[in-house]
Amino acid sequence: MLEHESLDKRVEQYEQRSIEQVEQYEQTSIASHEENQRDIKVAGIETKSKLEAIADNTGACAKGFNLMEKQTGQWADSQQDINNLLKTAIAGGVVILGIGLYVNLKLYGIIP
Repeated sequence: MLEHESLDKRVEQYEQRSIEQVEQYEQTSIASHEENQRDIKVAGIETKSKLEAIADNTGACAKGFNLMEKQTGQWADSQQDINNLLKTAIAGGVVILGIGLYVNLKLYGIIP
């Protein structure tokens, strides 16, 4: 009889520990998920602001080249410069998008 009660207590203790471990795991998982979401949001905002800055700079440079073209009449040279500038801006944008994608994939654990 005493042995049966002792076993019941041990089973009850194991059950309680299991419940506590599951609750702790759930809390840790929720906290980790929320932290990952915050990190992803921050990375997305940073990437967006960098892309906006590139777009602003590209627009300003293109306007400057257009003004130079009108003033000097060297349309062919200006057009070549604009094409080179746009190629550079596109390449820079692709690099920043790639970095943003890498960061997001890393945060989600898709890339180890």
